Amino acid sequence: MIVAQGLVNLNEGGFVHRFYTDDDIMFQAVSNDRAGQDVTDVTLFAPWDSAYPSSSAERPAWKSRLKARTFTAEGLPEYGRFWFGPEASEQEPVTFWEDLHDDRDGIVDRRIFQTCMLFGRDLPGDDGRELLLAIDQENEAGEVSFEIMLGVALELGEFRA
Repeated sequence: MIVAQGLVNLNEGGFVHRFYTDDDIMFQAVSNDRAGQDVTDVTLFAPWDSAYPSSSAERPAWKSRLKARTFTAEGLPEYGRFWFGPEASEQEPVTFWEDLHDDRDGIVDRRIFQTCMLFGRDLPGDDGRELLLAIDQENEAGEVSFEIMLGVALELGEFRA
């Protein structure tokens, strides 16, 4: 059951459409249009870890991890930076506002500012690639959390809407 829907305007002409379940699974579709008719990428993400910094000193360290060539976390293998490639030792993360809707009335219920980087690793054999989305997010009330989500890319032919 979808309990919330998000929309991100990437400003370069692209849009990210996100659909959230009550257990925080995120179905994400990237499209060239706001209506989501020209989909170019589909991904399914599940939450791995969520942390709330106990002091402001933790935030710069987390954001530094987002810039790195690789990302590791307890209980996970190493992931290489997927966005922008591994050439640079550091790369600025992507930032955006996500407008969230809790119902179909078209009114934005809340906004979350996100700073994130996508990492990935090849799975053993020919089982594809696993993605890791590392996020620093702050809601409009100023509450900050660090999120790690694991995901897989889907082919458009793998599902029907």
